Amino acid sequence: MDDLGKLAQNISVLHRQFYKDTNEKYKKYNLNPTASCILLMVSDNPGIIQKEICDGLVIDKALATREINKMKGMDYIKKISGTGRTIKLYLGNEGELVAPIIREIRQEWWTDKFASTGVSQDSKLVQGIQTIVKTITN
Repeated sequence: MDDLGKLAQNISVLHRQFYKDTNEKYKKYNLNPTASCILLMVSDNPGIIQKEICDGLVIDKALATREINKMKGMDYIKKISGTGRTIKLYLGNEGELVAPIIREIRQEWWTDKFASTGVSQDSKLVQGIQTIVKTITN
């Protein structure tokens, strides 16, 4: 590819399309795509703290706070005091039920895109993007 900036634009297109296509499905659970990502991070990392979510998703603290508090009110997430002022996040009872559904919505979207294009999830491009994301979020 001659213009790597075009790659960034194309990744952005994928991101927006994913949000557009999954938004209605997530709304059934009173979630939006960002909240869904937060929920899955908590599911994958019990005891995670908000800063780690912000760093991992590259979102600001205010957005994370709003979404976490909203999900806490729905019993999707629970907050438990950690050491000092640290608050650890875990799935609530409703979150335990909803997280697998949310994960399936995300998985289904990507499975469909890979199947319809013939691109493999083992593609070097996919591995390259994952490597870049790891360097940004670590």
